[in-house]
Amino acid sequence: MSTALAIAATTRVISSIIDQAVQGADASAIVGPPPYLTSKAPDQLETGASEAARLSLFLYHVTYNQGWREAGLASRNGAGAGIDRPPLALDLHYMLIAYGDSEYIPQVLLGLGMQALHETPFLYRQQISNVFTSPPPLSPVDAALATAGLAAQVEMIKITPEPLSTEDLSKLWTAFGSKFRPSAGYLATVVLIESTAPVQSALPVQARNLQVLQLLQPDIAAVTPMYLPWASGSLSLTLTGTNLTGQGVTVVFDNNPTAPQSPQPAGPGGGTVTVTVPPLPAGINTLRVVQQVAVGAPPPKNVVESNVSLFYLQPLIQQPPTTGAASGGRTPVTVRLDPVPDSTQKVQLLLNELSPPVSAAPLSFTFDADPSQIRPDGVTFTTFGTRPGAYLVRVRVDGAESVLATGPGTDPGTTVYSGPVVTL
Repeated sequence: MSTALAIAATTRVISSIIDQAVQGADASAIVGPPPYLTSKAPDQLETGASEAARLSLFLYHVTYNQGWREAGLASRNGAGAGIDRPPLALDLHYMLIAYGDSEYIPQVLLGLGMQALHETPFLYRQQISNVFTSPPPLSPVDAALATAGLAAQVEMIKITPEPLSTEDLSKLWTAFGSKFRPSAGYLATVVLIESTAPVQSALPVQARNLQVLQLLQPDIAAVTPMYLPWASGSLSLTLTGTNLTGQGVTVVFDNNPTAPQSPQPAGPGGGTVTVTVPPLPAGINTLRVVQQVAVGAPPPKNVVESNVSLFYLQPLIQQPPTTGAASGGRTPVTVRLDPVPDSTQKVQLLLNELSPPVSAAPLSFTFDADPSQIRPDGVTFTTFGTRPGAYLVRVRVDGAESVLATGPGTDPGTTVYSGPVVTL
């Protein structure tokens, strides 16, 4: 990297290359004695009938280099403190302008200057060092520019012609505020200026915990059963798919992510596994198969995940529903459920008339529970519009319905729903 003096040092080295080329051409008999080159702006040079024969290497524009601009990101942490020093990468745009009060002299100088830059497409490191190690004493400016570190840049500076249209030239010379002179555009890229801003340095790593694991993408094809009735004992599911077992492979239930479960192979090849179901709410539940790796501080980190699969955990009605005193045609029905729902869930009571009157169609009803009536000791529904009689009872929690009991029908070999039942 270079210091902030690299811009001026680049101009000084290119000027030296052109000046040596003009002197080496032995053109003093035509163009006069040196100096042949300046870096002053056009409006600072004396022009007219007595203007000196010389070339001006004028730096008229500086732009960010697109190739290096994003290097070193991110340079700041979340608190805004510096953690890196990305270089300031610049492209330098020059105009090589020829002056002279004699016929053809400006064109001679411009030709010599353009030939010098054509034959020097790079600023070689030794070439840069030679400019600032010329026989002493160095001028104060050269002594300062020698500290720019231009020769030590990781990327050498390239010099390429930069075509300028007549419209570009018209705009430039209008901005210069000077009379037009023969000129050519050049681009010098890239100048890398090192930042001196203070940055934070992290402490060295004391220990390295490296693990080599085979990471295979798990995939769940099916979950069986999809409708899982709640039971007081241990519940399990069967997963079918690929890459469902291995080191660090667990099953994560999204409604209880803090209780991942270890799958157990249920067949050859690891394509079928069984998994214990942790405590979950009734309703729709989702699960994923993940491979976890202990990286850094606990807990382990998920590195690969399967697709998300769902199943329904069906609630269980603990005992026959009870009814309260009817009032104004409304009868409260209380149902105790496992697992116990909470007030954020949608709980519904489904009633189907068990023995409708002769020639009458059986009635069915759906009643929503008020969130305030969803309590640990039971869910109370307010029913209305029902016909006196017995009704089959189901409860739906977040889309999952409780299971009805069955019994033998009147005809041999048939079954009918038999409970639970509430009488209204």
